[in-house]
Amino acid sequence: MGTGAITEYVDVAQIALYAFWILFFILVGYLHRKASVRDGLCRCLPVSSAQVSAACRHPKPIVWRMARASA
Repeated sequence: MGTGAITEYVDVAQIALYAFWILFFILVGYLHRKASVRDGLCRCLPVSSAQVSAACRHPKPIVWRMARASA
């Protein structure tokens, strides 16, 4: 067995590569779930259509009121 070899068939670089890919796909899944929640998509929808429209209702738009500028 050479330098960095854990067994005859597995070395440290191979384990590091597999760990990278596993963590990368976990990160992609996590960010995808966060983006879905941010965009307002419902994760679990109720059964009836009336409950769906109530559950997936968008919030009221924000209205910004400017202070009056005195010159």
